[in-house]
Amino acid sequence: MKSNKEALKITGLISLYLEDWAPKKISENQGTLDNHRYALGLYFEFLETEKGVSTHNLSHKHFESPIIEEWKIWLQQGKHKCGPATVNNRISSLRAFVSYLGNQDIAWIYLREKARDISALKVPKRHVSGISEHGVEVLFSQIDLSTQIGRRDAALFITQYDTACRISELLTLTIGHTYLEGEHPYIWVNGKGNKNRPCHLNRRSADHLSRYIAEFHGPHPGSKDLVFFSPFAEKGTRRLTTDAVDKRLTGYALKANQSCSEVPADLTSHQLRHARATHLVVNHQINILAISKMLGHEQIETTMRYLDFTAEDKARAFAALDAKQVDNKAKIEKRWLNNDGSLKELCRPRARKN
Repeated sequence: MKSNKEALKITGLISLYLEDWAPKKISENQGTLDNHRYALGLYFEFLETEKGVSTHNLSHKHFESPIIEEWKIWLQQGKHKCGPATVNNRISSLRAFVSYLGNQDIAWIYLREKARDISALKVPKRHVSGISEHGVEVLFSQIDLSTQIGRRDAALFITQYDTACRISELLTLTIGHTYLEGEHPYIWVNGKGNKNRPCHLNRRSADHLSRYIAEFHGPHPGSKDLVFFSPFAEKGTRRLTTDAVDKRLTGYALKANQSCSEVPADLTSHQLRHARATHLVVNHQINILAISKMLGHEQIETTMRYLDFTAEDKARAFAALDAKQVDNKAKIEKRWLNNDGSLKELCRPRARKN
C-alpha cells in the first residue's frame, strides 16, 4: 500500500521530534527523552491495534482529543494497566508532541489548542510504605550472587540504597561519570531539571560497582556507555526501564516479606530511596541539610515532606540543624555507611573517627 503525503509528512516529523527537537527543547536528560519516546510508542500501539492505523494512512486527525481520551482509557484498562500518575505522565509526553505537530502546519494549529484541554486524572495521595534497616538487610540477602543477573541486581540496588539517588538517575549513569578509586568514591548523576550532582559511595558499595563494571563491561569500557543496560541490545547502549527494575526488586521483596514483615511485598525503587534517606536522618542523626542535598532537593521543606517523619522527628531534625548553625560549622559532615562488611552491613553505621 502506498503511503499518502500526509502520512509521510507526519512520520518524518516524528523522527525529527525525537532526534532533534525534544533533546533541544524538552531536556537533554536521556531518561526524560526515553520516557517521551516510550509514551509515543504506546500511543502508536493503540492507534495500530485499536484503530487500524499504519504508516500508510496516518493523518493529523489521529491526534485529535477524542482519540486521545480513548487512549487514556486504554492505558488504564488495557494490558498495560497504568495507574493515574503514569497515565498523566504519558499524556504530558503526548501533549508535547501534539503541540509540536500543531506548529508544523497552520491547518493543524487546532490540535495544539485542543491537546491543552485534555484533563489529567486525579492521583490519590499515597503514603510511602517504609522498610526498616533490618528489612533492607533481609531484602538484600535474597539476591543470588552466584548468578550473573544476581550480581547485576546487587550492584544496582546497593548503589541506589547507598546514594539514595532516583532510579532514573542511576539508569542513565555512564561509565565516564563513575569515580570509584581513592578514599572518597562517588558517581555523578543527572537529575531533575537537568541538574548534575555528585552522589558519594562508601568503599564497600564502590567495590561492588567496580566488580560489576569489570564483569559486564570488560577492561576497556566506553566512557559514554550506560553502566546498567538492557541485555537485549549492544552492551551499554540501551537503558533499562524503571518498570523492569521495579519488577526485579518486587520479586526480591516478595521473598523477603515471607520471613520479615518489615519488607513491603510491593516494594519499589522509589521506596528504597525514600527509606535510605529516612534511615540516615532518624536512625543515625545525619544533618537534614546534607540529606536534602543528597536527594537533589533545593528546599529542606521538600525533604521534610518527602521523608517518613513524625512531628517529633521533624522537630529533632530542625533542632540538630539549628545546633550546627549556632556552632558555625559551615562544612556539613558526610557519613557514608558500610566500609567493611557483607551485603547486610550496608545497613550498619560506620564507626566515626575521633
